[in-house]
Order: sequence, then structure tokens, then C-alpha cells
Amino acid sequence: MTVPDHIVAKLQGWVLDVEYRGLEEVRKVPSYHDEPLKGPLKGLRSIRLSLSYRASTDWSKTRLSSSTSKGLINMSTKKSEAIRLLEKRTGGPLTLGRFVEAIRLGEDMTQPAFAKQLGISKSHLNDIEKGRKAVSPERAARFAEVLGYSQANFVKLALQDLVSRGGLPFQVDVKAA
Repeated sequence: MTVPDHIVAKLQGWVLDVEYRGLEEVRKVPSYHDEPLKGPLKGLRSIRLSLSYRASTDWSKTRLSSSTSKGLINMSTKKSEAIRLLEKRTGGPLTLGRFVEAIRLGEDMTQPAFAKQLGISKSHLNDIEKGRKAVSPERAARFAEVLGYSQANFVKLALQDLVSRGGLPFQVDVKAA
């Protein structure tokens, strides 16, 4: 099964958020549409990655499935396995621009409509998505709030982008004050 890059990037964002804040906290993020499954998958939970893709999870595994395909990708939610697999699939660590683009594409929104929702121009959104412009931590937090995602995850990605652009060999970690 070939999974679109934006779906993998959105799953990558979810896994990073789970590793940082824990599954119970991430389940409270409304934009992930976390819900229990019914039928033969009862006991598992799923998140919506787009209109066509959901990821189902139990405590030890995450499965990515498409409502239109028959295949599943199994991966552990442990960083050493899941993040390495996702980074290999997407070509590297998740950036804020790629995550924002993944959210937009997952919601099947155009750049003009999404830019309007964020309160920025279409060209600015395009520059963010393509990695040509950095986003301040303050603006990243505002984007997260508007989109219904974790402010900590968006700020972490924004700060990591700034550190990486500076050529510094550091990993950013964000903790609430």
C-alpha cells in the first residue's frame, strides 16, 4: 500500500506528540478526532489523519489504514522504531512546514482557504510549507490554537526549525512553565 507523504507526515506529528506528552494527553487534542473503534477492532482507538486515512492504536502498536485500501502498516509507538521508520519514509525529521502542509492536505483544503484560517497570505503559507520561511514560536502557538493542535508540539517544531536553520547540532525540547 502506498500512503501519501502528507498522511505519513501527519502520523509523524502525532507520534512525536505522543512521545512528548503521552498518549492520554494527546487523546484530548480535538483535531486528531481520537475515538474508540467498534466491531472486530473493539478495544482499539483511532485518530483521523485525513478524510480517507485513520491510524488505529493500542498501547504497543500503531497501524495506519486507509478506508479505501486493504493494507495496513504496523509500527511500534516506541521512538526508536516508529520515528526512524517515519523519518525514513518522509526523508527526514518532521518540520513545522511539513506538518502544517500535512494538516491542510489531510483536511482537503486549498492553500487560500487554509491561509485565511491561519490569518496569513497564501504566499506566506506556501513559503512556510516549502521551508522557505521560519515561523516564530508565538505564531506557531497561535497556529496550533487555531487548528486545534498541541501548542507545545507546534512550538517545539518551530524552535527546532530555527535551530536546524542555524546549523546547530541540537534537539529542542519544550516543557510547560
